[in-house]
Amino acid sequence: MAEPVPFKPLASGTQSGIERPRTVVVRTPAEWKTLCADHVPGGPCPSVDFSRSTVVGVFLGTRPTAGARVEITASSVRETRWSSPIASAALGLTRWWRR
Repeated sequence: MAEPVPFKPLASGTQSGIERPRTVVVRTPAEWKTLCADHVPGGPCPSVDFSRSTVVGVFLGTRPTAGARVEITASSVRETRWSSPIASAALGLTRWWRR
């Protein structure tokens, strides 16, 4: 059975340097720095405490028309058959979420 995991938005918007659809899970400051540089080249990178948080990023990429959007509506942790906890996000614009 999946256990709900509380989460909150870290950032969202319609502009991104990431031009292709992409879903990422960021667990380290180095991965975060790379993602921020791809998403907003030369822009600020929000502070994240990776000892307590994981960032999930969902990017639709460039679209020919406006109005497309994606939103994470829930997240949960479940056990795999190897008993390793893994996080999953139900994917519902470019949004970053922090748990």
